[in-house]
Amino acid sequence: QMCAFFGRITVRCTARRLSTLAIGDMADQLLGPSSGAQTVERLWAMSDVHTDTKENLDFISRLDPLAFRSDGLIVAGDVSDDMSIVRLTLRSLRSKFARVFFVPGNHELWVGRRRSDGCADSLQKLAALEQLCAEEGVDAHPSRLVVSSGRAGAQVNLWVIPLLSWHSPDFDTEAEIDARWTGIPAADQVCGDYFQCKWPPPLKQQDGSVSGRLDSMNDERLSEAPLAGDDREKLAALFESGTRDPGDIVVSFSHFLPRIELTPEKRYLYFPCLNKFVGSLALGARVSRLHPDIHVFGHTHFGWDQELDGVRYLSPPVGYPRERSVRMSTIAVGGFPEAAEHEEQATEPVLVWSASSGFPGKYPAGWSGFYQQYPREPDQALVLPDYVADRYHWDEKRHGPKGAVTGWNGKI
Repeated sequence: QMCAFFGRITVRCTARRLSTLAIGDMADQLLGPSSGAQTVERLWAMSDVHTDTKENLDFISRLDPLAFRSDGLIVAGDVSDDMSIVRLTLRSLRSKFARVFFVPGNHELWVGRRRSDGCADSLQKLAALEQLCAEEGVDAHPSRLVVSSGRAGAQVNLWVIPLLSWHSPDFDTEAEIDARWTGIPAADQVCGDYFQCKWPPPLKQQDGSVSGRLDSMNDERLSEAPLAGDDREKLAALFESGTRDPGDIVVSFSHFLPRIELTPEKRYLYFPCLNKFVGSLALGARVSRLHPDIHVFGHTHFGWDQELDGVRYLSPPVGYPRERSVRMSTIAVGGFPEAAEHEEQATEPVLVWSASSGFPGKYPAGWSGFYQQYPREPDQALVLPDYVADRYHWDEKRHGPKGAVTGWNGKI
């Protein structure tokens, strides 16, 4: 059963979104649809674009309609839970880039607020999203591009591999906050996915079966990837053991996190339970086997650029306007997305790879920069920084002064 949404565009745009829609349509009329090119000169990325907000939709509209016509773009999930906004956003991006690669985030699979989308559950909505991508010329399956690399311009393969994933509580393998701190909510009290998603039995988010099901779909999708000749066998070898031809470049991406080291330790989080709904062990095992050059991810709205076990992990969130106004230093990757706050500045996503220069140098990013300087100490679960400690209760009569367990332990 497919969603009733297929084959139509729900026109529910508010007046503030109409200008962006007009710009996207104008680009299509003037420039024609992108070619579905088999090569790109550069590969860019961004995640968590949340174009439900006017400011973020404006950011997309300000991307130059000509500057990226020979380039590819990775969108690592969380555009919107509204299918009409997903369509408008991807269509606008598709008019500006030669190739657009997309994987859904958690927001796309919400069904609680969007009954008019016609999806009975989140798996149906996933199918609807894949159909939408097919209709809009957006890549939702692994692709092989032939690109020029280096000064000599040697022809090599660039594999761009979207990975479906979902979060699972067992991803959080680190120590819980000391039980003397009270008032800390459980994951299912603060994670909207527990309320907004609906999964057909026997799937449940709480036991990790949703995470396992979506991960297994990556293997099922091998047969659906638009590949010719022996490319499917090469992709299967990549999936199984990371085997690739000499010179091949592999860039994979997911919405969720493949490793716990890619998020701050829970004592640094407003909601220490966050790490129970950000990542997937199954995804981590898959990325480990694939062993890409770069893996792009999203979801946490923390900018990140870190190498672990020979794989570079990059998180390039746009985030919400309110977040950018109060904590740009922990969202930003290099200069992105600061330009989104300045209408007079040219905007661009985060560069992942270029035919002329290869992979870019490491981007400065708040939390990954923190862990460059200080080791991860997940067993330290007693002392909380003040912005976290202020949210929770410490019984001073029973346990001593709260000030004694508040701070950074000399880490700033």
